[in-house]
Amino acid sequence: MNLHVDGLDDEDDLEVAKSSNEDKKKGPILPLGPDICQVSESDCRHFAHKRCLAIHYEEGGTACPRCNGLTSRIHDNLHGNEYCKEISTSLSQNGFTGSAKIEEAIKWFKTTVPDDDKAIILSFFKGSLDLIEGILVEDLGIGCARYDGDIDKDSREADLKRFKTEDTCRVLLASVQSGGTGLNITEANHVLFLDRWFNPCVHDQAESRVHRLGQKKEVNIAYLDIDLTIDVVMKEINEIKGGNANILLADGSSLGIAATTVGYRDICKYSKS
Repeated sequence: MNLHVDGLDDEDDLEVAKSSNEDKKKGPILPLGPDICQVSESDCRHFAHKRCLAIHYEEGGTACPRCNGLTSRIHDNLHGNEYCKEISTSLSQNGFTGSAKIEEAIKWFKTTVPDDDKAIILSFFKGSLDLIEGILVEDLGIGCARYDGDIDKDSREADLKRFKTEDTCRVLLASVQSGGTGLNITEANHVLFLDRWFNPCVHDQAESRVHRLGQKKEVNIAYLDIDLTIDVVMKEINEIKGGNANILLADGSSLGIAATTVGYRDICKYSKS
């Protein structure tokens, strides 16, 4: 079973075409300059369509809407704890307020991982790993190692070795893409997924990093699924695909659930149910 665009009907195709035409009318995408954007000189510059930028100026806009949005999301309308207060950002604010998922990830580590155990925290989004690393290192004094695509090969291998050999390095923060295959990490016996992917085999491969010969402790795997978010949808899709895999591996009898194809509309259905 595959989740693909072929599941779209004519009405969906029409909506995609309309969206493409609207983008063309907005003109080219331009980088925002230092007169309006606080991060224009950084590696994470903000961009906007030419027409949208012109309208923003015509309406009296003097600040980058992306910067304003980020500033509000750093602290406003969040009910978690404030972290990394001693670290200033390019948005002229210190620290950030933890989201519900970040709060649960920290709670999971504090309550689930004993002092003499090690953990791997996996995500498809490196930004989430950055925030959790800041909390663990700056606020909790927990030694961490990183293994993701933003780090060169030599540094990745050095960090991995440090995680395996140093007792004080207790958490490996890894992107699923980089740390999901080809590694043997039996030093850890706790694994946390911050998010899911369409193919559950990706999770299985990542879990297998700790399920290797030489593992002497019980392995615990956890997923952070937040209610009323895409997490619930992805979990449902994972379960359907897992059932289909059971059927494909059987001898032709009706094991597992009935084979099915999940289309674009099914995602909306799952998200509303």
